[in-house]
Amino acid sequence: MSNNTVSEGMVVSDVKTETSPLRASPSKKYFWYNCSPCCSEDHSNSLKTIVIVLFGTTGIITLALLTQVYYGEYQVQKSGTVASDSYECSNIGIDVLKAGGNAVDAGIATTFCLGVVNFHVTGIGGGGYFMLYNHKKHKVIDVIDFREVTPAAYNVESNEDLVDGLVVGVPGFVKGLWDAHEKYGKLPWKDLVTPASNLARNGFSISKSLISVISYIKPSPYNSNLVLLLNSLRQGKNVSLHELAATLDIIALKGADAFYNGSIAMDMVYTVKLANGSMSLQDVAQYDTSNGDVLRTQIGDYDVIVPGSSSGGALLLNYMDAIEMLDLKPDVDTSAEIVLKLSDTLHDAYLLFLQKVNGFVEQPEPVGSQVSVVDSEDNYVTITSGLNTWLGSQIMTSYGFILNNAVSNGGLNEERRPVSMASPIIVLQNSEFCGKRYILGSGDVAMAAQLLTNLLIFNRNVSSSIESPRFNIDNIPRHLRLEDHDPEFSVDAIVPLRQLMKIEKVLPPYKSINVIEKLIDSIKSYSDSRGGGRPAQF
Repeated sequence: MSNNTVSEGMVVSDVKTETSPLRASPSKKYFWYNCSPCCSEDHSNSLKTIVIVLFGTTGIITLALLTQVYYGEYQVQKSGTVASDSYECSNIGIDVLKAGGNAVDAGIATTFCLGVVNFHVTGIGGGGYFMLYNHKKHKVIDVIDFREVTPAAYNVESNEDLVDGLVVGVPGFVKGLWDAHEKYGKLPWKDLVTPASNLARNGFSISKSLISVISYIKPSPYNSNLVLLLNSLRQGKNVSLHELAATLDIIALKGADAFYNGSIAMDMVYTVKLANGSMSLQDVAQYDTSNGDVLRTQIGDYDVIVPGSSSGGALLLNYMDAIEMLDLKPDVDTSAEIVLKLSDTLHDAYLLFLQKVNGFVEQPEPVGSQVSVVDSEDNYVTITSGLNTWLGSQIMTSYGFILNNAVSNGGLNEERRPVSMASPIIVLQNSEFCGKRYILGSGDVAMAAQLLTNLLIFNRNVSSSIESPRFNIDNIPRHLRLEDHDPEFSVDAIVPLRQLMKIEKVLPPYKSINVIEKLIDSIKSYSDSRGGGRPAQF
C-alpha cells in the first residue's frame, strides 16, 4: 500500500529512494574506554596490533561503502513520481514505472496521453524537447531537439504573408519520443502508446482549459472539422476521439515510420496543401531529430541547466543572469517595484535576444505541455512539447490530430527549425551532491524565469513559487498582462503600475509549470493549478 500524502496539487513521499549504508563509527573516547582494561604493560604490544587491525579494517570497509554509494548500484525500493497537467496522464506514467519502466518510458507515455486530453496544447502534430539527467552520474545524459522543421519550399518574405497552411512545420513529436525510447527505453514501445489510444477511444473528461481555448478559434475554410469538434464540447462531459485513437494504434504497432511514411504522411501533406501550405512528402520522410547542446548558468548556489539549439533555453539563462544582477529584496522592495524591475529586465533581455535571431516574430501566447519524471535509478526526465500556441494552426487532419503553427515564429536555425520559447529545465544545488534538485520546464521561458526568481532568488518554497501570480509581457508595443489567478496581484502592486504602462488581464487558460523537488531521499511533486492536473507517485 502506498504511503503518499496528497495535498493541493502536491504529492510528498515518505518512501526513501536513496539509502546510505554508512553509519557513525564509535568515538575514539568510547573505544579507548572499553579497551583500557587491556592496557597493561604486558599487553601493550597486543593492543597496538588490535588497534592497527581494527582501524585498517574500518578504513577498508569505509572505502568500499563510499565506492558503493557513488559508483555502485543503488540498493533502493522501486519508486517514482510524475508531474503533469493531467492526473489521468500522471497515473499512466506511474503505471509504466510500476511495470518496470524507467523515467524515459514514463515520460513518453505521459506525453502521449497529454496529446489526447490536452489536444489544444500538444499532440502528434507538434514538436518539443527532451532532456535526460542522471544524478548518479551527475551529468546530462542527452538532449533531443524534436522541434518542427520548416518545409524546404518555404519562401516567405514577411510574417504578414504567413497564412493558413504556410505556418505548419513538419511535426517532430512522434520521432522525438521514438528516438528517446530507442536509446533509453525499457518497456515495449506499444505499451507506452496504447494507454493514450485507449483513452482517446474510450473517452475522457473535458477540461476547463480546453473549454477556455474555444474563444481562440478563428473561423477559416480550413478548420471546419476542428470547429465542429470544439463546438460540441461541454466542460465536465466526456468526449471520444476515434480518428486519433486509430492513428495512435497504428503508431503503437508500427512505430514512428508509420507516421512519416505512408497514409498518415500523405493525408497530412494533402491537408496542408489544401490550406495553401508548401509541405511535401519528402519533407515529412526526411524529418529527423537533433542532439541539442547543453547550456548552464549559476544563480546563487544553483546550476540552471537547459538545452540550447532552437529552444528558449538560452533566453531563459539570459533572463536569470540579468535578474540576479538586480539584487532584488522582497522584504525591502514593494510588490510594484519588484514587478516593474522584473518586467523591465525581461523586456530588455528579450530585445537583445531579438537582435541575435534574424526573422524571429513574437507570438502572443507561446504555450506548451510539460512532464517531469523521477525514477528510483535517479533518472530525471523533463519533456516539453506543444503546438506552439493554443490550437496551433487550427488545422485538423482527417487522422484526428491538430497541426502546429511553429513556422509563424520565424528565426530559423541552420536545421530550419523555428526558434521556440519552450525549454526543459534542470536545477541543481551545487554546494551539495545530494542537495536540492528541481525538474521542470515551460512552454514560455518568461513564465519559468518568474518561477525561478521566486524559488532561487527569493528562497520561497516550491508550492508558493508555482502558485505566485505571474505576468505576460507584450514587448512591442510594451504592456503588461496580469493573470486573474488566485492568488492575484495585490492592489498595492497594480495601482502604481497603471501609472507607468498599459495593464491588461491575461485571458485564460494560463500557462502551467510542473515541478519535482528532490532533497537527499525526499521527493515532492507539484502540478501547477493553472494546468488543472495533479502529480502521481508510488
